[in-house]
Amino acid sequence: MKILKITLLSFLMIICYNLDAQEVEREMFRPFGENTSNCYGNALMSSVYDTVQEQVVVRESYVYLKYTPAEYDTIVEKILLSPGYTRYEVIEPVFRTEKVRILVKDMETIVNKDNKTTDTTVTQKIETAPTLKVWKKTKRKRNCKSKNPENCLTWQVVTVPATYIDVEKVIPATLKKNNNDISKIDGQLITIEKKILVKEGGVREVNILPEYKELTRYVKRKNARFEEVKVPAEYLEVTKLQLVSEGGRVAPVEVLCPKDYPQYIRPLQEKLQKLGYDVGTIDGLLGRKTKNALVTYQADNKLPIGQLDFVSLKHLGLIND
Repeated sequence: MKILKITLLSFLMIICYNLDAQEVEREMFRPFGENTSNCYGNALMSSVYDTVQEQVVVRESYVYLKYTPAEYDTIVEKILLSPGYTRYEVIEPVFRTEKVRILVKDMETIVNKDNKTTDTTVTQKIETAPTLKVWKKTKRKRNCKSKNPENCLTWQVVTVPATYIDVEKVIPATLKKNNNDISKIDGQLITIEKKILVKEGGVREVNILPEYKELTRYVKRKNARFEEVKVPAEYLEVTKLQLVSEGGRVAPVEVLCPKDYPQYIRPLQEKLQKLGYDVGTIDGLLGRKTKNALVTYQADNKLPIGQLDFVSLKHLGLIND
């Protein structure tokens, strides 16, 4: 912008020192065609640029191979470790042992006819435990092929016989009388240990539930693969100035007629003064300082230079379209 100002001011200084330039300077701010409803004047045209958006390639498009690993589905399964079965538990009978005194029954003893004087010993069986029925795994299954013999047996009720002890009784020889074949003797009291049944035994069923284990396995859903990926080019949008018309030439433009100056000069001075341009005294007259301020404003904004033209007045907002 500074370069453009310097160029324009240099151009104005140069044309002030040559004959052609003096003609142009004399034509500045001088309207013609005043006999018509419109006035015109020769103005130095500035270069006109248009702002355009342009895309610049930052990175070219390219293609690469993308590796995608295999995809798997997770499946959780229950694996049977041991099937359910029924187990039998034996309940043993419960006994208590007591010491009891029992009366040995009267016994008949065979007396020796020879009238021997020696004593005779007689043996009697005494029950110490009753007959019981208990469950035992004894019966063999048919067509059993298990390697474990225990698995081929089944439960059944088994009778356990009663248990006895032998009790000896001595018959004195003095008790023999009258050479009879048989003589009777009184009973005797003895102490023995006897098992008494408190609770009967038996067997009960216990159901064992099957045992499972969760197994996680992976099933391939898609194979690993290479895919071709196209990456588009990357662009950067830049703003450029494009020359619409080249400046540096003189051309006629429609200008404000002198009869309308009183209406616009003071607002023009106030506007330029507000924008920071030195117009001198705001008096409503188109003096040299006002002209220089307007020329500088026109050069800054690439407007036609050297006339009080309608384009500049519209740009300043002093007139409407």
